[in-house]
Amino acid sequence: MYKEQLSIAQTKEGGFVLAGYTYTFEDWDEGQVSGNHGEFDYWVVKIDSEGELEWQKCFGGANYELGYGIIETSDGGFAMVGGSPSQDGQVSGNHGGWDVWVIKTNANGKLVWQKSLGGSQYDSGYAALWLCKIFIY
Repeated sequence: MYKEQLSIAQTKEGGFVLAGYTYTFEDWDEGQVSGNHGEFDYWVVKIDSEGELEWQKCFGGANYELGYGIIETSDGGFAMVGGSPSQDGQVSGNHGGWDVWVIKTNANGKLVWQKSLGGSQYDSGYAALWLCKIFIY
């Protein structure tokens, strides 16, 4: 299993949410990663203030979803940004090639919505932030 955490944000209750991606090989021990959709997936990990695992989730389609940035949203959920060429699984609306892929979860990591943004070539998002109550990715 290959895992890479690329972003961390402190949550309102004092814990942390980590974002990155994971790749599961068929014959490797998956450890704490479960729910992989194929190839690389977004991987979101929520830990408490003591570093104890609360939950982890994988998001994606059959291809490569590479997640880079995450923030906690005003409703206590999370928004994550990266890129994806998939057009199946949890990914829909791809415009061709790699698209920016934005996901929004609730506070427990359940997918609320997803959006593919881009043109016919390579597009990817690397950071997410709130600016004057407008979500920028």
